[in-house]
Amino acid sequence: MPRTFQPGDHPDDYRYLFEGHTHTLTDLEMKVWRKIIVQKKIENTEDETHASLMRLKWLDNSPEVDALLQQGVCHFYKATFERILREAPSALNTCPQCGSLCRTSKAKLCPYCSHSWRSA
Repeated sequence: MPRTFQPGDHPDDYRYLFEGHTHTLTDLEMKVWRKIIVQKKIENTEDETHASLMRLKWLDNSPEVDALLQQGVCHFYKATFERILREAPSALNTCPQCGSLCRTSKAKLCPYCSHSWRSA
């Protein structure tokens, strides 16, 4: 079967990249991603004391991090994904059958075509 997809073709690819292929991120991209996660945690907490502590201890407000988020979270995800595809496409774990991005860097089961390449 020919490879029909390229990484980035599926909406879940950005999530898979940031949850399962973190080894492909630069130190700065990791800081930005952590800030996004912390902001989501702050938004979802009902305890203002806990939210204040998270803002104080975990939130990175450095100019470099804020610069990468200036155009929004979606733009950051897309730009990071495009950088990895340009600089190190072989670092991504893709399905050998259809070319889709796998959920993690060690996955052996395609989330789209269900092809498995585990050795028995």
